[in-house]
Amino acid sequence: MKNVKSAQCLVILLLLVIASAKATA
Repeated sequence: MKNVKSAQCLVILLLLVIASAKATA
């Protein structure tokens, strides 16, 4: 279960990075 939670956190972080990149672009 810990692996699933860590994976979800990584996905959320990636989405935030992509969103910020699009906002600045």
